[in-house]
Amino acid sequence: MLKTIFRLLGMPPLNLYDASATDLSDLFTTQPDPAVYKALPVDERIFNPAKVRQSTSGVPGPRMDR
Repeated sequence: MLKTIFRLLGMPPLNLYDASATDLSDLFTTQPDPAVYKALPVDERIFNPAKVRQSTSGVPGPRMDR
Protein backbone atom coordinates (compact mmCIF):
# COMPACT_ATOMS: atom_id res chain seq x y z
CA MET A 1 0.00 0.00 0.00
CA LEU A 2 2.84 2.36 0.81
CA LYS A 3 4.38 1.87 -2.61
CA THR A 4 1.11 2.93 -4.24
CA ILE A 5 0.92 6.03 -2.04
CA PHE A 6 4.54 6.91 -2.78
CA ARG A 7 3.92 6.43 -6.50
CA LEU A 8 0.79 8.64 -6.48
CA LEU A 9 2.64 11.39 -4.62
CA GLY A 10 5.79 11.07 -6.72
CA MET A 11 7.95 10.20 -3.72
CA PRO A 12 10.92 7.80 -3.78
CA PRO A 13 10.70 4.62 -1.65
CA LEU A 14 12.00 4.90 1.90
CA ASN A 15 13.86 1.60 1.98
CA LEU A 16 14.50 -1.60 0.05
CA TYR A 17 11.26 -3.19 1.26
CA ASP A 18 9.22 -0.29 -0.12
CA ALA A 19 11.14 -0.36 -3.38
CA SER A 20 10.63 -4.10 -3.91
CA ALA A 21 6.96 -4.13 -2.88
CA THR A 22 4.19 -4.58 -5.44
CA ASP A 23 2.04 -1.53 -6.02
CA LEU A 24 -1.74 -1.62 -6.38
CA SER A 25 -1.92 0.21 -9.70
CA ASP A 26 -3.64 -2.73 -11.40
CA LEU A 27 -6.67 -2.12 -9.15
CA PHE A 28 -7.33 1.32 -10.64
CA THR A 29 -8.66 2.34 -14.05
CA THR A 30 -7.63 5.28 -16.18
CA GLN A 31 -11.22 6.35 -16.87
CA PRO A 32 -13.79 7.04 -14.11
CA ASP A 33 -16.98 4.97 -14.04
CA PRO A 34 -20.02 7.31 -13.77
CA ALA A 35 -22.43 4.44 -13.01
CA VAL A 36 -24.62 4.87 -9.95
CA TYR A 37 -23.65 2.74 -6.97
CA LYS A 38 -26.42 0.41 -5.81
CA ALA A 39 -26.18 -0.75 -2.20
CA LEU A 40 -27.55 -4.24 -1.65
CA PRO A 41 -29.19 -5.36 1.59
CA VAL A 42 -27.25 -7.62 3.95
CA ASP A 43 -27.65 -11.33 3.23
CA GLU A 44 -28.75 -12.74 6.60
CA ARG A 45 -27.44 -16.19 5.65
CA ILE A 46 -23.96 -14.69 5.83
CA PHE A 47 -24.37 -12.05 8.53
CA ASN A 48 -27.33 -11.67 10.86
CA PRO A 49 -27.00 -8.45 12.92
CA ALA A 50 -29.43 -9.74 15.57
CA LYS A 51 -27.17 -12.71 16.36
CA VAL A 52 -24.02 -10.62 16.72
CA ARG A 53 -24.96 -9.52 20.21
CA GLN A 54 -25.71 -13.07 21.38
CA SER A 55 -23.02 -14.71 23.48
CA THR A 56 -21.95 -18.24 22.64
CA SER A 57 -21.67 -19.10 26.36
CA GLY A 58 -25.04 -17.60 27.31
CA VAL A 59 -23.43 -15.04 29.61
CA PRO A 60 -23.05 -11.56 28.09
CA GLY A 61 -19.57 -10.14 28.06
CA PRO A 62 -18.75 -6.72 29.52
CA ARG A 63 -18.51 -5.08 26.08
CA MET A 64 -21.68 -6.60 24.57
CA ASP A 65 -24.07 -4.13 26.22
CA ARG A 66 -22.54 -1.03 24.64
